[in-house]
Amino acid sequence: MKVSIAIPCYEMAGRGAECLAYSLEKIALQSYANIEVVVSDHSVDCEVENTCADFHSKLNLIYIRNPKKRGQSSA
Repeated sequence: MKVSIAIPCYEMAGRGAECLAYSLEKIALQSYANIEVVVSDHSVDCEVENTCADFHSKLNLIYIRNPKKRGQSSA
């Protein structure tokens, strides 16, 4: 069974990429291997995207950038 983890995020005044990296690191440490992570980015900068690129070799990660309603993860 595949487990999907959805993470909405945005830059959060510079802390968004840091919080995302922490979460992705914890997911990468799991012993269950059939996990996919979907990151929905509402940022105005590229820090979250860069963090996702750092984890592509460790996780089955799908990155989606949203051009509308930026700056809030609930959008």
